[in-house]
Amino acid sequence: MANGARAVANIVLVDSNAASFLDKVRAKISPSAGASLLNDKTLVVRILAADSFALRTAILPILTLLTDDAVPKNWRL
Repeated sequence: MANGARAVANIVLVDSNAASFLDKVRAKISPSAGASLLNDKTLVVRILAADSFALRTAILPILTLLTDDAVPKNWRL
């Protein structure tokens, strides 16, 4: 099931500019992830990974993009 993925995360962005992030997010995600718009202001990203480290590695570039590089330093360790 899920090609052995044991870790999952969902990211939901509700913002008036959500649609502008769709292609940028899709360029950063792996084939085991997906991104779509629920409407013009709601972007949803779902990521599957083998473990928590791989999941964190996949999430950080997306959070960095969506927060304009404002991810807290302790999340980057």
